[in-house]
Amino acid sequence: MAKRSYTLILCLFASLLLWAGEVKTYTIFRAADETDHYTNGVVMTAFKGKLYCMWQSSPKDEDTDDTWVAYSWSSDGGKTWASPQKLAVPSASDYCTSGGWLVRGGTLTAYIDLWKKGLTPRGGRTYYMTSTDGLTWSKLQSVRMADGSAMQGVLEQDPYTLKDGRLVGAAHFMPGLHICPVYTDDANGVSGWQKARFEAEDKGKTSREIEPSQYIRPDGTLVMLFRDQSSSFRKLASYSTDRGETWTKPTLTDYLDGRTKQCAGNLPDGTAYMVSCSSGNKERWPLVLQLSEDGKTFSESITLRTKEQLPPQRYEGRYKTLGYSYPKAFYHNGSLYIGYSVNKEDVACTIVKLDQPKPKKKETSQQKRQKYEFERNLPVYAKQLIADLTYPMAWGNSSIKNFSKWKKAARQKVFDCMLTPPPAPADGYNVTVLAEEQRNGYKARKIEIQLSKYYKVPAYVLIPDGKGPFPAVNALHDHGAHLFIGKEKMIRPLACETDEVKADAEAWLAGYEGQFFGDYLAQHGYVVFSADAPMWGERGQKEGARRDRYDMIAGNMMMYGIDLSAYMTYDDMAGTEYLAQMPEVDANRIGCTGWSMGAYRAWMLSALSDRIKVGTAICWMVTTDEQMGFKYDRTENGGFANCFPGLRRWLDYPHVASIACPKPMLFINGSQDKLFPVAGVEKAFSTMHDTWKSQGADDKLETEIWDMPHSCPLKAQQRVLDFFDKYLK
Repeated sequence: MAKRSYTLILCLFASLLLWAGEVKTYTIFRAADETDHYTNGVVMTAFKGKLYCMWQSSPKDEDTDDTWVAYSWSSDGGKTWASPQKLAVPSASDYCTSGGWLVRGGTLTAYIDLWKKGLTPRGGRTYYMTSTDGLTWSKLQSVRMADGSAMQGVLEQDPYTLKDGRLVGAAHFMPGLHICPVYTDDANGVSGWQKARFEAEDKGKTSREIEPSQYIRPDGTLVMLFRDQSSSFRKLASYSTDRGETWTKPTLTDYLDGRTKQCAGNLPDGTAYMVSCSSGNKERWPLVLQLSEDGKTFSESITLRTKEQLPPQRYEGRYKTLGYSYPKAFYHNGSLYIGYSVNKEDVACTIVKLDQPKPKKKETSQQKRQKYEFERNLPVYAKQLIADLTYPMAWGNSSIKNFSKWKKAARQKVFDCMLTPPPAPADGYNVTVLAEEQRNGYKARKIEIQLSKYYKVPAYVLIPDGKGPFPAVNALHDHGAHLFIGKEKMIRPLACETDEVKADAEAWLAGYEGQFFGDYLAQHGYVVFSADAPMWGERGQKEGARRDRYDMIAGNMMMYGIDLSAYMTYDDMAGTEYLAQMPEVDANRIGCTGWSMGAYRAWMLSALSDRIKVGTAICWMVTTDEQMGFKYDRTENGGFANCFPGLRRWLDYPHVASIACPKPMLFINGSQDKLFPVAGVEKAFSTMHDTWKSQGADDKLETEIWDMPHSCPLKAQQRVLDFFDKYLK
């Protein structure tokens, strides 16, 4: 029986859940010395007045030959649970895992996945058993395809029922685990399954897209969300408008994920929900419920379980992971029931009560009037605003025809829009070395440097072994809506950092395909400098790193006549000046690079600092007309992280980047990058090429669009290194 429960009271829960009641968590099974120590794949349902829960269980390790399927039930709404019973046990040839439930009238169907022992690559088949009382079960039988053959794959645990009765889901088909959406018009869900038309990305033993769940938008579009095995730490999505028979090629969304199984569905009123660990890294916490009215923007959320509520792991085991693993949810009698594993050893359920009487309406920003002036994040007259942007200071538009004079004037216009600069330090950079360690071919230092009279900035510096002076790179970290670390995204944290910082940096490497970009450059003979930008890392909030506070703080800074984004750029310039003064650095051979916001910082720094001789930017270039309109469901709308007040009235992004001409510059963007529409990237590249051509330097501008999402893979880092070697060595 459950011995513990946790209660959270929702005080402030925007719009859809403003009227929600309690959120309670109960333990279904707690591992003990005398029980199995591994659990996962928790799935719940309701049947004939009871709640049921199944999960896979083994003595110690994940996916071992002794794995079996346990189940339990509760008669009091989930407060207490029966001792686990055997639902399916391994045979001489197969072990078994939990496959989910389906309730049809007076019949409860349990899906069981059988995995052939010793099979390489690993794969399984889906079976089922039925019960009319939840206690006695039929024999295992194969789930069958429309041609009568047994399904040669593992059916995902939560098939979705359309209003017309069709079941839509997905299965991981052999050989290996290659996902494909499936559908059947058999209401019992045991036969008639057909593969949908779908294109997955093959990664050998598995597809890139795995472990999906689905929901439906108000317009009838089915949305299938996938875990991304390429470690983008964002969910992939595919769409169907023909009841699940045809699906689009999956693309990256901006929905953060912990690269773990998640779940999605709809509440009775059509509201879409997602439950996942939306950490954006390997951390399987916090456990978050998110809601959306339109199935596109999940703006309502509540944290169900936090890191602080996570108990310590008590037992060791292969592939056991700290956190809340593989949540699956279903709606029943006014509540959302969410089952999951805790540290892959305990089984828990969290119940969100949703049917509380709605209070009398109060005046809130969530109420809607028939007339309005803003939609999504933009004014409704955005198209007119874009049409009015003529960029009079752009090269070719400006009345200044001498390029050197234009560069000086255009640069000054940018500085004017950056508002008040931070005052320089009175006594120089006043550098303090906090730590130093020897690495493979280079030294790593942690320093504090006085970049302004207002503040000292933590930074890392990597110095190659041997005799200098060396070429140098200012490595500019990304945004990623993750502010806990900054410089540590580019350079491996030193031993002096906390374990939490080290683990966070390792997790963040997913976007860089497992390689610290700065260390990679240092290994190839470059001094590398990387500092925290304002609000990142050790320049964050006392209260802790929170993305949603950035814009508010940036707005408050403007009340002082200061632009926070400009301070970031000014600091990048000051850091580069420090690099030029280092005795180990050749001041005439300094470059800069970055991915995402780091790319924005790189081309901005290249445009504004004569110290920078070469710049490279990965995944940040676009034109305002494509960035700031309503053409796309999701674009990088900028925000305070790259906002200089009034600058768009004079220069667009590629015009500012063109101030760097005729320096060698490399720009790489991805055709699958959902933040930067390809049309805007192509326009921006064309504008910059016109500028470099006008100065007879087009051979020094290299612009490339790769078949990749918003990422900085190893091949991009190699391309940057080659570019630096060409111009700085």
